[in-house]
Amino acid sequence: YVGALLSLAFAQYALANSNNWHAWNARRLAFALSTSGNVKNELLDMCAKLKASSPTGVFITKAEDRKDLLRVAAELEAVSDPVSPDAELLGNWTLLSTTNSVESPLKSAMPSLPFNLPANPLQAIQESLQDAAKKSVNVVQRIRSKNDSGMIDRVDNVIEFTPLKTLGELIGDAASSLKETDINPLEVTSANVALVHKGEVQSTTPVYRTKIALESIIVTAAGTSQVLDPEGQMLLGVNVPLGEFLNAGYFDTTYLDEDTRISRSKVGPIEYLRVFSRQGVIGGNADEENTVEDEEEEAEIDKHELIVFEDDPVEVDDDEIIEEAVEVDESESPKGGDEYETEPDSTE
Repeated sequence: YVGALLSLAFAQYALANSNNWHAWNARRLAFALSTSGNVKNELLDMCAKLKASSPTGVFITKAEDRKDLLRVAAELEAVSDPVSPDAELLGNWTLLSTTNSVESPLKSAMPSLPFNLPANPLQAIQESLQDAAKKSVNVVQRIRSKNDSGMIDRVDNVIEFTPLKTLGELIGDAASSLKETDINPLEVTSANVALVHKGEVQSTTPVYRTKIALESIIVTAAGTSQVLDPEGQMLLGVNVPLGEFLNAGYFDTTYLDEDTRISRSKVGPIEYLRVFSRQGVIGGNADEENTVEDEEEEAEIDKHELIVFEDDPVEVDDDEIIEEAVEVDESESPKGGDEYETEPDSTE
């Protein structure tokens, strides 16, 4: 009888402690989520402010700004769970801020002058140029899988540039008679520089690390002039030999949720931190127009990549091309010699 009472008392004690533990764990989880959300919002707000105040946009160069960005990013990493091995990194990520610029030691060691320098007469123009550059340049990292496996095998770092049309857009303080001066005679609407990397997940624990190796550089442009294709065309494609050995690196994903990512890497003594925002939503619920544009742009780069990586180009004699063109023109032209125009071959 005494043993039964003791067993019942122990069971009640264990149940009470279990309920208390679950309640405490739930409170701890709620506090962690609340803290993580607050720190994340602080980080995103800081990225926006630093980009607006930085003369180089998302590339943060001021020492104090770098310290603040590193501090808030470290706080978010500390209050968040480690990145899951099943993390969904695939997608297009817009760069919000990065600390990949290091202040020159000569600049920091330079003593201050005992007198004030005269005001820079070109400061207003310089600030206007910096503002225009920040608005027209965008950096996107595309993490992709070429097959249905979902495994990362390609990482493209794309610099997107939207050219300005008039001098007034470039220099706000330009004379009124010069503001409408055309500075884009080729009517370029967009230009991209894609650094195409081979990608591979090197480890998932204790840190999610992705290894990359530069394979090629592709420059594309689109425009409305006669010399450019409105849908975009390749201007330059260069293979990078021995990228696996000479141009290899890595980045660690230290924070990840459905729309924000923090990555870190290190080259020599310099540590790099980058904060990204996902374009669209996981699972394909992104804005339809942006998704279509991204897919078309990726298809354009893929098409040019096929040209860049062509190993055995077929050599055709120019005289043979001319003779074949003349034979086709004579055989297909209508009777009576009427001239007509044919649509150009899409492969030209």
